[in-house]
Amino acid sequence: ELTSNTSSQKERLEQARREIKEIREKWQPKVRLLAHRLSGEYAKHFREMKCEGEIKVYPEPDNEIVDYDQYGLEIWVRFRDGSDLQKLSKFRQSGGERSVSTMLYLLCLQSVTQTPFRVVDEINQGMDTKNERMIFDRIVRSCALQNSGEESPQYFLVTPKLLPNLHYPEGSDISVLTVYNGYGMLPAEEWDMESIIQSVKKASRKRKERE
Repeated sequence: ELTSNTSSQKERLEQARREIKEIREKWQPKVRLLAHRLSGEYAKHFREMKCEGEIKVYPEPDNEIVDYDQYGLEIWVRFRDGSDLQKLSKFRQSGGERSVSTMLYLLCLQSVTQTPFRVVDEINQGMDTKNERMIFDRIVRSCALQNSGEESPQYFLVTPKLLPNLHYPEGSDISVLTVYNGYGMLPAEEWDMESIIQSVKKASRKRKERE
């Protein structure tokens, strides 16, 4: 009886392994195709920055791993000439480089996901002005120009600051909402933007006259 139970258990185990392998053979090519599509978009963004980047699926296709929780995506980047592609991690890239890499990855995901809106909070933290300006231009190009229209998802970029003289292309559907709130601020009913602008212009003229 013990031999019979052991044999039955082995048969069920082998059947389960065959079913897992069959499912994996259907699932894996689709995942790798999707990753290849993402990697192509990702590499395009990096080439325009004169850098290099790609997205890989791990483990490799010939690895017979059964546990699906061991599969994942890796981001590989190169920001400097003469260096090799390196996996994105907190040990190899600066905070600004990781922010740029992450933001570009999120932009690439837009091409394969459908959502009514997206929110990114303070992605420009840790970036220098060059990278911040570049990321803003990429967001505008991907969200406000290439995917404009009533059916396009909204994109909310929340930030404590915006660089001056950013480029807002004609035809792009962009709104800048400035929240004035905090200690020492005027009550909302007393806020007069036009009056503040005139005061700033007047102060600017007086400063120029003194110079």
